[in-house]
Amino acid sequence: MLVQLDKLIIVYKSKKLSFVQFNILCNIWRHRFLKMHLKSGTSIALLGEVSPDYLAAIVAIFSLECTVVFCSIRDPIHVTKIWLKSLNCKYLINFNFEKLMSYTCKYEFYNYNCIIINPYKCYTLFRTSGTSNTPKNVLHKLISHFISAFAVNDVLRFNQEDCWLLSLPIYHISGFSIFIRACIANASIIINIKTKNFLYNIAKYKISHISLVNTQYIMMLQQDKIMNLLSRLKAIILGGGPISNLKLLEAKKKGLNIFWTYGLTETASMVYVKDNWMKNVSYKIMNDGEILIKSPTLFDGYVSSKHINYSKDHDGFFRTGDLGYLDKNKKLKIIGRKDNMIISGGENIYPEEIENKILDLDYIKYAIVVPVKDKTYSNILAAFIKFTAVNNLFFLKKYLIHELPKFKVPRFYFNWPIDVNYYDIKILRYKFIKLADKLVFS
Repeated sequence: MLVQLDKLIIVYKSKKLSFVQFNILCNIWRHRFLKMHLKSGTSIALLGEVSPDYLAAIVAIFSLECTVVFCSIRDPIHVTKIWLKSLNCKYLINFNFEKLMSYTCKYEFYNYNCIIINPYKCYTLFRTSGTSNTPKNVLHKLISHFISAFAVNDVLRFNQEDCWLLSLPIYHISGFSIFIRACIANASIIINIKTKNFLYNIAKYKISHISLVNTQYIMMLQQDKIMNLLSRLKAIILGGGPISNLKLLEAKKKGLNIFWTYGLTETASMVYVKDNWMKNVSYKIMNDGEILIKSPTLFDGYVSSKHINYSKDHDGFFRTGDLGYLDKNKKLKIIGRKDNMIISGGENIYPEEIENKILDLDYIKYAIVVPVKDKTYSNILAAFIKFTAVNNLFFLKKYLIHELPKFKVPRFYFNWPIDVNYYDIKILRYKFIKLADKLVFS
């Protein structure tokens, strides 16, 4: 498989790297890794904010037929080291302490060789961003990312004249996939460093594509200045869970080219976009609503210290743990996570449905709904809310009573914790469950 990168451009902190410069940077990192005498199949962990050096290190590791282990910058370093030890991963490159060579390198003094990568012999390992207390370690061959990127680029018409804003974490499948798509398309990427640079980058550079999680998009809907900028884009990709039809209709009214997508870490990003399943994707929706996926982009398995769990049935389908259905127009609708389901008084409740109903209101900024143990009903509901300005709890309660069955209306309402960032890819629900329990019973 030949991927030509002669037009690839990476922009970082207003500095532009051509393909030649990036290729030199990849060779520098490759030479560094060669000095470590790494064997094929060795795992190398990367930790830090995305930068040209980080991306070059990824390419260099792949060229040696090794595995890139992506570490979250949100985890304390001692937690990361314990996790890496459980994976028998002995090498960690911490870019928080590395001198970035992309700033000090004198490119004109280097000769370079084109780096060759065999996508069937190198791997990625991501920790799932799931909402449970036990994230899983997802192993992919690089080829699955390539297959996904070719299909996505075709559907979204992403080509070498385009530019994708890399505004999602590289240690999530959503961020890494943007880099791979840019390589496949021989296009450009702008590395967005901080949230406050978001508007600046869209305004300054000719951004054509951008990926957002639903929570980011909902907050942006309330800001006209951002909407005017987003309306210029060729494609705005939404993911990260279900979203209400009301919010999608609002985007269309504002002239935004919105594409809601569905995908998982295990499927190497999206498998459903523009109201259609991607090429070579087969699906089943079981009687209980669980979605099963079969695709050439499926992961190799979940990794532990002792073995790999391949997690597919005898027909090659993967149980996603997501619940959904096809509406009357055969469009996919996501209900929520199977493991998020709350049973209250014998009724099955999916918190995502209630959250979307709450977030339909303009005066709500953030919302999450969790269970609280109850002797009579087994569980009752608690909602954590962040209002945009004035606390409108009285009107919120009246609205929910009118819109939802009584058993779906939260009993308790709490202020959003000041130490939780809603820009996170996914909120860890178990932390809110513990907090709700503490607030109710303390």
